[in-house]
Amino acid sequence: MATVAFQITAAGATGRLQRAGRPAGAPRTLRAARLQHLRVRSAAEEPATTTPADEAPAAATNGAAEAQHSEAAASSQANGASFATVTVEALPEQELVWTEPSGGDKAWTSWKLLWALPWRRFKSGSVLTLKLSGAIAEQPQGRFSPTQSLPALCESLRKAALDPRIKGVVVKVDPLATGWGKLQELRRHVEHFRQSGKFAIAYIERAGEKEYYLASAFSEIYAPPSASLSLRGMSVAGTFLRGALEKVGVEPEVRRIGKYKSAGDQLLRVDMSEAQREQLNALLDDMYETWVTDVAASLGKTREEVEALLDEGVYDMRVYKERGFVTDLVYECELEELLKKRTETEEGKELRKVGGGGGGGVVGLVGYKKYSRVSPTAFGLSGGRKAIAVVRTAGAITGTASGGTGSSITSPAVIGQLRALKKDK
Repeated sequence: MATVAFQITAAGATGRLQRAGRPAGAPRTLRAARLQHLRVRSAAEEPATTTPADEAPAAATNGAAEAQHSEAAASSQANGASFATVTVEALPEQELVWTEPSGGDKAWTSWKLLWALPWRRFKSGSVLTLKLSGAIAEQPQGRFSPTQSLPALCESLRKAALDPRIKGVVVKVDPLATGWGKLQELRRHVEHFRQSGKFAIAYIERAGEKEYYLASAFSEIYAPPSASLSLRGMSVAGTFLRGALEKVGVEPEVRRIGKYKSAGDQLLRVDMSEAQREQLNALLDDMYETWVTDVAASLGKTREEVEALLDEGVYDMRVYKERGFVTDLVYECELEELLKKRTETEEGKELRKVGGGGGGGVVGLVGYKKYSRVSPTAFGLSGGRKAIAVVRTAGAITGTASGGTGSSITSPAVIGQLRALKKDK
């Protein structure tokens, strides 16, 4: 909890909101200027005046700040001003919390799914299958785009957790070319899905730290005996071209501000600067700490066990299984047999007991493309009539759209989205 005081200058029916302690006649800050349109009641009209929590930045006050605030308050009160104390509550650390649907909610969901369009239907007891490889886009992609997007993947996991037709999810994790932030977001949604009580399986054939970090969030991890799982820790390296440029008589000229702006070091130096080494070490330490902590928590291991695995450099998949870092070593065909047993109906079990078939039948699989077309409104995930819009931008910030295939952030595109949202009631 943080308490922030704002000065409200009495000026008739409306007042001007500004930071407490600003000397009279001093230029207002940009934020204070933007807040001029806010109307607040003066203390003469209401005994207690409050400021919205989202307009008040949370800041811890120390003794010096309190003394300065007291002096400013005494001076302002002498000039006929009043103060309002605002209590700012910290946001919850985990906003993605599983809530078990009530019986009425489940019945209402089942009723709405009965009227689903034909291309959104599939049989009950199905398994959601996802294949993650390469890059994962930050922005939603078009219908015919082969690239998977983070919003669509997260929405699919949220829908599947509430979908009575889905019994579990199987994700094949191939080598990934995506950032750690996206992996953390996917892990959060996998953990949210697991709280629904449905099974969550990850299958890996070639994996490093990123792939295993995502797979460890699932309740079960399977791999073939011939899988390549390389967990060696984390490192970073740099390439420096100054020596090569000197040999051909090229003198680089680079504009830079501050010692931590290291992009030009590739041309200016023959080795890594201490400033760059400092910031890269800080990043590596944070990534390593997050990786070890999250993997240990997901697998029920101690920190020492996870670090020992990284330090040892295990190659043999049997060792991963013996130590509990992999659930079992199976090929894909064996995994399909496992899924048949998981999704087998009671009627199928009885038939198998009396000799009517040796397997569990055909597994109903629902892929990413098909399931992404299932509307979230059937599960109450549409957000209602009043919602908060999230504008996703990705790429380099440029003046105009580039002619290449890479994404970019341009002012006309972003302004167009914001204007459209302004008109959306």
